[in-house]
Amino acid sequence: VPGFAGRFPYFGTQVHFPKGALLFRIVCEQGIFEPEIVARMVSLSRPGATVIDVGANLGLMSIPVLQACGTCRVISFEPSPSSLPYLQRTAAGSAHRERWVVVGTALGAAAGELDFTIGSAADALYEGFRSAERITGGRTVKVPVATLDSEWRRLGEPDVALVKVDVEGAEAGVLAGSRCLVERCH
Repeated sequence: VPGFAGRFPYFGTQVHFPKGALLFRIVCEQGIFEPEIVARMVSLSRPGATVIDVGANLGLMSIPVLQACGTCRVISFEPSPSSLPYLQRTAAGSAHRERWVVVGTALGAAAGELDFTIGSAADALYEGFRSAERITGGRTVKVPVATLDSEWRRLGEPDVALVKVDVEGAEAGVLAGSRCLVERCH
């Protein structure tokens, strides 16, 4: 039975996840995590372009793009110490590992360090800067924060086809830190 070993197949990639992860249960029920968003991301991907997945969690939005677009590169940003090791393991074992970059940094309006609320594996889907009230028994850790513009520059200012941002209420900060990228790649 997929999932009992802490991994499951998803778009041809073995996804690793922590025991009790809500995302695993959702994928079992729906087959695809947020299928409308996945379909939109795939449709907006362009051959040879970069797709940026901010708040990647376990990579369930990144993997379908990599599978559908054989020349796309995906940059997945995930700061959560609960999810990041699983995302890194999934990417490292993936057939797409040459085109998939995982960055363990949060993105915001300015570089620095911020409080980030984490919880159990069941709550990992809701972890973030503005998540304290959504996570029962959560704890706060410090995570590094960069701007999307600075990370985009660090990566060589690639042509970006799409930026997906799902950061539990902190989306405005990510967008505030991405003005140069948006101007150039709108």
